[in-house]
Amino acid sequence: MKRKSEQARTVDVPRMLMLLGIVAKDHNGELWARCPHPNHPEKTGSWSIQDDGSHYCFGCKWGGGPAELVRANLGLALYSSARDWLADHGLYSDGALPLAVTVEMWRPSLDLPEVQVPADARFLPLEKWVTPAKRYAEKRGVTDTQVRRWGLGYACGGYYANRLLLPTRTREGRLINITGRAWSPTKTPKYLNSKAMQGWDASAIFGEQFWPVSTSCATLVLCEGELNALACEQAGAMFVGALGGSTLEKEQVLKISTFKTVILATDVDRAGSEIASALRSTLARWRMCRRVPFPDGRDPNDLMLQDPALLRELLWARSA
Repeated sequence: MKRKSEQARTVDVPRMLMLLGIVAKDHNGELWARCPHPNHPEKTGSWSIQDDGSHYCFGCKWGGGPAELVRANLGLALYSSARDWLADHGLYSDGALPLAVTVEMWRPSLDLPEVQVPADARFLPLEKWVTPAKRYAEKRGVTDTQVRRWGLGYACGGYYANRLLLPTRTREGRLINITGRAWSPTKTPKYLNSKAMQGWDASAIFGEQFWPVSTSCATLVLCEGELNALACEQAGAMFVGALGGSTLEKEQVLKISTFKTVILATDVDRAGSEIASALRSTLARWRMCRRVPFPDGRDPNDLMLQDPALLRELLWARSA
């Protein structure tokens, strides 16, 4: 069978731009950005891309199709390598976009400052934490190694008073969210985050700071809560993610979709089931996407504390 030419194949343009790190803005129905060619640095965007992946820079006159864009952006020597990259990342959709979501090409400006760390926050080795915070962390199975690796902390006053602090950072280390988990069972709300604070990024996924640059052959274990993600890491998961709640943002779906395999370790309640169903209906047609059947209403953190061998068995049975 003769392979379709690149020009005859539909490319998922929004997802391609996201994977290449190109921030495009919609202007009168067209997507515009700073020219992504490595030899054309510019401050004002003069490059545009069409729905079919064809693009052109009115500044340097460089243009072409998706393969030209990938080749220049990634520094590949051959066009065939660029086409292979597009195929390996599931970007050829041949007439039907693989994501069953509407993508809005908007992101917070890259010039936004980091989320501000509250003055009351303390980021120390676990052994130096105040007793209530240390006792709660140890009760939930958090280790000193994880405290250091993830930059976990606590706060006794201020906005996050009496909460365990779980920061979310980008691969580059930029702080884009802080989740505060109350250590008292009577304190409400149970969770607070940085949504009301400057710099919060709606696409934030706890764990993404340790994701590989290329995720096309990797497996992601996805949870709702950060403590569940830390439990899955202890169970041997190399790459974990936590949505930070039961709300699924469009750009979070785009990030998740870059992995070859997604293991859904969401809670077995209604909210967790709805998230799992939404992701499976969106991703399962072109990515391996499976849900872990946690027994007796338990979650990953429960199993890590009560039966870690069972948690490992459940996770890796689903990735086989």
